[in-house]
Amino acid sequence: MRKIYLFVLFFEGFIFFLNVNVCAQSNIAKDGFKIHVDSDGKFTTFEDTNRIIYNNISPRDSENKIVSVRSIKVKFNEDRKNIEKDIFNDGQRNQIKKYKPFAIVYICSETKKIIALSFVFRNINESDMGEINTVQLAQYRDRLKNELEVTELSFERKVAKHGVVKQSFKVFF
Repeated sequence: MRKIYLFVLFFEGFIFFLNVNVCAQSNIAKDGFKIHVDSDGKFTTFEDTNRIIYNNISPRDSENKIVSVRSIKVKFNEDRKNIEKDIFNDGQRNQIKKYKPFAIVYICSETKKIIALSFVFRNINESDMGEINTVQLAQYRDRLKNELEVTELSFERKVAKHGVVKQSFKVFF
């Protein structure tokens, strides 16, 4: 029994060591975002770190096949422009608009609750990326998560095992 206990401790330590090394090599989390740039440099994603918890867990049917979403309807309880104006000044908003950003909302298929919200910017260069205030972007993310309401979520087949679905929409337009 003691050998098994020591083995489990060793294994957990090894996994922890691997996770530390992986995190050290990947992009650093900043204000609840991990920043990723695609290989072409065309898209920069400020990924909500909560999304990582639910990584690629799609709803599935009784045969364990992925069930596609038939429709998603999201209601904005407040005007997105007003939320932007509450958090960002005109100069910041104009700077961000240049990159035609959009948001990706991650929704729990069982509860219809938004569990994460990430932002994607197009063709943003490294110096301009540094001018995006991630504290303000996190405030914007949190306001959107709190003020968006998923009113409809239907699937092509019956869901046996719930997961996460995505919806995207424009921001700063």
